[in-house]
Amino acid sequence: MSLPTYDQVMKWDHHKLLEWLQSQEPITLQEDSEALGAFKASEVQGSVFLEEGTAFFRSCGVPLGVARRMELLGKQFRDNHKKRKLEFDEEPQVKRYLPEARKQYTGIDSFRSIFSR
Repeated sequence: MSLPTYDQVMKWDHHKLLEWLQSQEPITLQEDSEALGAFKASEVQGSVFLEEGTAFFRSCGVPLGVARRMELLGKQFRDNHKKRKLEFDEEPQVKRYLPEARKQYTGIDSFRSIFSR
């Protein structure tokens, strides 16, 4: 099963996040547990889930092992997001700045001004 994207998770409300978390195999928030009730009461949004760590989830009443797994899932989302962002940013920098450079340096006089600095 593939992970949803970082951007998708960022938009999730606490209901959608909890529904997805409960479908993840290593995360066990039993329906009748105090931990689940405390986590529900915390109303953690997707955007918060992605940025928080074990201590935060523990403060929401989640057992240590589950809190650690949640932190690792959040880290996995962040890492995948950074990796994708880097892939898009690897386009040659020249392409990005070329249109502006063309506007700025047009004509032979502008060309001379570059070398007369």
